[in-house]
Amino acid sequence: MARCKASTTTGDQCQNIAIPGTRFCYISSHGHIRKTFAERAGNFVQNKWLAFALSAVSVAIAILGTWWYLRDKKMNATSGVISAPTEQSPMAVSIGSAEFVMLSKSGVVFAEGAVPLLSIRLVGGRLLVTAQISDERGGLIAEMKDNEWKHQPQPAIFDRNCTRDVLEIKDKAGKVALQVANLGSTVAVAAVFHCKNGWTYMAGPIGGEGSAIELRHPGEPLQSEIPPICDYPSDLHFGSCPGLERLKQQMTSTIPAIYHLYAPVNLCLGR
Repeated sequence: MARCKASTTTGDQCQNIAIPGTRFCYISSHGHIRKTFAERAGNFVQNKWLAFALSAVSVAIAILGTWWYLRDKKMNATSGVISAPTEQSPMAVSIGSAEFVMLSKSGVVFAEGAVPLLSIRLVGGRLLVTAQISDERGGLIAEMKDNEWKHQPQPAIFDRNCTRDVLEIKDKAGKVALQVANLGSTVAVAAVFHCKNGWTYMAGPIGGEGSAIELRHPGEPLQSEIPPICDYPSDLHFGSCPGLERLKQQMTSTIPAIYHLYAPVNLCLGR
């Protein structure tokens, strides 16, 4: 390629490549032949291609790094707060179509001996949920205390999704292990509890309707599953839980069976 014939301030020949058809480069003081802006800009890029390439790579790395950071921050967040009903009454938690109204001061619904597994409290008109979810080996994978939830990052869990009104966590097998949804006058809860003695309990809806507490011997898999209400994988559908509306419709279309709890239900004793 032809080299610009102009001289620099030091008297040396210009190092730039000349504009095609001329003896001079994009610098206006290096020639008297008028060229269009596009021709001059193209010649500038041709002479500075390495700097342009490095700048483009730097910008791409910065954008990609920012995206990775925000995605990682979103997906690996291990805590959050779920909203709660503000109605003064009833103080209730719903397991499928069964609604439990708490009459005990402790507010514990399910327990393993002296260890609360699921409890609710009414404080200042707010319904507060506390829960602990473990894997089949007894390792804690998720916990919620007064609507503030925490979970262990992967691989302890498979995935999780949440909104202001929903928290859903899947275990390593990809099945829902904990589901909490604020429905307005009550909080719908479905969960799988692994007892220290090896027994497994599932408290939740049957096929999205009714309610059940299923129990299985150590090593025996559950026959029922908790239907997810969120979309997965969460990295592509974070904050998308369309099943919440389905739960609300089910609650308003059926008359719940109401139970008054005077003491916790001890799931893991006597087995």
